[in-house]
Amino acid sequence: MQNERIKKEQRRAMRYHWPVRKLRLEEEDGFEPAGAAATAARRLAAMPTLAYDARSSAGKRTPDYARGDMPIRLLRGAIEADPKREARSKK
Repeated sequence: MQNERIKKEQRRAMRYHWPVRKLRLEEEDGFEPAGAAATAARRLAAMPTLAYDARSSAGKRTPDYARGDMPIRLLRGAIEADPKREARSKK
């Protein structure tokens, strides 16, 4: 526990010197309105990279199992039926 705390403090100290710029979205270089070129296919194609970057920046390993082998847990009856959700799914 103490070791983990020291690591967090070391990472915090390293981040202190990171350069930060505060910009409005439209002031950013290469600004493109949301969705202008982001088709569904492009968004899906970006997912593996985004997921990898998110896991890496969180300090987690990338899973080495296939999607069909993902560990899951099924909780039957754990969530009460939501009438609004049921109505939407029937449309």
